[in-house]
Amino acid sequence: MHKELYSKEPHLQIYFLPIEHLLLADWVGKTSRQTTVRGFEKYLEAFEKFACGKIMVDLRHGIDNYEKIQEWLKEHWLPKAADFGLEQMALVHPPATFKQTEISRFDFEVELAKGKVVVC
Repeated sequence: MHKELYSKEPHLQIYFLPIEHLLLADWVGKTSRQTTVRGFEKYLEAFEKFACGKIMVDLRHGIDNYEKIQEWLKEHWLPKAADFGLEQMALVHPPATFKQTEISRFDFEVELAKGKVVVC
């Protein structure tokens, strides 16, 4: 798997995988709300730079406050991301982080809010 490093922050690395035409965001360590928001804003820059509408966000080793930014994601970030061309987004969670009902509720609300972005 060939990947190009796009952005490297203390808690986040974003890669572009040209063969798959996919962005990969790898979070490491605990982050503040501000750091997490800044990281998600970096995704928007990468969507535009690579004209890429797919991202896989690996949360297994980082972001302990994801639940706290869900409203911001739904109300602010997802509409912007859809405007930047986001079509598919996969969130990889550690097993104990999220209750399945919370993930399902979030996915359903995202579909209702935008209608064209698939989050799994």
